[in-house]
Amino acid sequence: MINTEFSGRPEKAEESERAFFRSMEELVPIFEREGIDVRIDPHPDDFVEDGLEAIRIIRGVNSSNVGMVYVACHSFHMGGNMAEIMAAAGEKLRLVHVADTMDHHRSHGLRYITNPPGNPVRVHQHLKIGDGDVNWDEFFGGLAKLGFYDRDDTVMVSSVFAEDEAAHDVSRYQLATMTEYVNKYR
Repeated sequence: MINTEFSGRPEKAEESERAFFRSMEELVPIFEREGIDVRIDPHPDDFVEDGLEAIRIIRGVNSSNVGMVYVACHSFHMGGNMAEIMAAAGEKLRLVHVADTMDHHRSHGLRYITNPPGNPVRVHQHLKIGDGDVNWDEFFGGLAKLGFYDRDDTVMVSSVFAEDEAAHDVSRYQLATMTEYVNKYR
């Protein structure tokens, strides 16, 4: 399995998408021949950040070896419509990263201040569950509706980067909390 991003530049979306498909034309036959499953994350600051647009592109590759990564802490960059994105992805959603983040759109977009104002930055964090604004019932419930927990081709990982000083405690907390949510919706 390969977990990757779209890359490219948001301000050069059309050019980046063309380059992506040129690369896929060359790579997909290799993925299929070698049995490699590739899962793609619409990462903040990639040429495609919107979740529904990412699904359109992933489906456009037209390979059962190419699926989607949903990173919970990227939700607010993907359009903030988590349930719709998950439902649209369906069986293409094969990997989820579990980390919280603050919604940068709140407080009239002033939750984060960058200098100079109007910077084209993509701010997000990878916090432990409960330290941000991600709707975890919607997240874990949405995965249950897809049958995510019962499929052999899915992976769920904790993706907290913000608390290295307490990494062991955070990891134990994440595992316990993720298990609790999965059991709630399974």
